Amino acid sequence: DFKSMGQIDMVEADSRGLDPKDYSEEFLHSASRWVQFWGCGFVFLIVVVWPILSLPAGVFSKSYFAFWVFISLAWGFLATGIMVAMPIYESSDSILTVLWALVGGKYNYEYYEEG
Repeated sequence: DFKSMGQIDMVEADSRGLDPKDYSEEFLHSASRWVQFWGCGFVFLIVVVWPILSLPAGVFSKSYFAFWVFISLAWGFLATGIMVAMPIYESSDSILTVLWALVGGKYNYEYYEEG
């Protein structure tokens, strides 16, 4: 329900990086359709296509099974790394502000955004 999202009050007055068109009904509807399309497509790929592609292998050999265990572990570690790194990257301005304040300085956003 995107109508209720438009009624949420901003906690702080900092609207840096926010475009008013990102809250328009058209943009939110197209974003919802994008998420539904790619989400359903990915679910279909993982739940239907991927297992069908494994059928020709028949009973997995020990090495083939070890290969899939490796793939699943690599996928898990990569996803974990992305889930940890992305919020840190997206909050880097706030993190740098706090770090600069701890050493008695002031973080200048404009200087680092231009450079």
